[in-house]
Amino acid sequence: MCLELRKTIALSFDQGVRFSRQQAFWSDYQGDDGSGWAEQFLEDESQTLDQRYRPRNGRVNVDAFLDKADSSKMEVLRARCDDFGLTELHTASLQEEQERELSPETEQERQIEQTPAAEPETHSVSESLRKWIQNGQISSDFNTEHKSASQTLESTSAAGYVDLYSFPVNLRATLDFTRTVKGAFGNNNYSESFQRPVQWILVGKGICLIGLVIISPFEAQQLLPLIERSQYVALHLYAPRVNLAFQSLDQFRLYRVSGNPTADAIPRNIVLFLNLFSGQLYLSTFKDYTTVCDLLGLAWDASDDAVVLGPDGFIPPSTEGSLVNKSNFQTSPVQFLRVLIEKVRQECGSIEKTDIGRIFEGVRLLECDFNDRT
Repeated sequence: MCLELRKTIALSFDQGVRFSRQQAFWSDYQGDDGSGWAEQFLEDESQTLDQRYRPRNGRVNVDAFLDKADSSKMEVLRARCDDFGLTELHTASLQEEQERELSPETEQERQIEQTPAAEPETHSVSESLRKWIQNGQISSDFNTEHKSASQTLESTSAAGYVDLYSFPVNLRATLDFTRTVKGAFGNNNYSESFQRPVQWILVGKGICLIGLVIISPFEAQQLLPLIERSQYVALHLYAPRVNLAFQSLDQFRLYRVSGNPTADAIPRNIVLFLNLFSGQLYLSTFKDYTTVCDLLGLAWDASDDAVVLGPDGFIPPSTEGSLVNKSNFQTSPVQFLRVLIEKVRQECGSIEKTDIGRIFEGVRLLECDFNDRT
């Protein structure tokens, strides 16, 4: 603390000397020639090159420093020097110059894009969803009303980068989850600002028939009594892992509601697609990493010279040899997922330092990158 005071005392003394000198100007003012009197308060606005850069001693004698002060204040300032045992000081001008060089002023102009006004959609629970929960019945209306989760993004700007029907149909989203506001979306009128976050998941018995169904908070609340008695479905609480400080929730162990105490095993590839759809940024294991790459048609191992990969690591579908595209995608889905995660899920936040961001950049991850992950 004392050392810091000794370093900054030159600035304090400079302010004291300036105050003492200007106080004398105030006392001498007689009420006439105001502009001439005011000019006495002006400080030197700039220095010549010679004044600024001429070699000089970085210290000044205390007496020479105090000569600029009013005589009535000189002894007070000298006493402060004696308190710190100082006979010479670093020049304040030198320190001020260093501050200007190290802390340049930056000017930023921000333009905030406000979400356009919209009328909220009226909530509803479909009858086909109720029947599935009550008796496990899957009607034709169920498949019509509750589409593949990827198809719910048709009205976003990301949809133009990939064929949405290339994504699996065993990850679905209900109509109430999809519809958030009234009105139609079209060219240059996208629904990014009105997408719900993924929170509640229904898992059915015989999961391969339907897969996972994403429902809205309203549906979770309204259907909770039915789910508590149901022998056919289970409700799970879910959230994507967007920070390594958080534990992964994609094992569905945090919160489960069902009348059936036996939990069905959920195929991992469906869960990984759920993670991508919801905006998860970090993976739990190296196995998850390789599976994600296989599902998206991306290379996760070194390729030979015969294989020409895309800049994001996408493997051409016609490739044969050590690297084969095992996905359903004919073109890379990376740009679609990048826009979905960055613009929709992360609200234009950067993901380049995360697992998913590095994968999208074509960076190959190693097993050691997943050490100590849970």
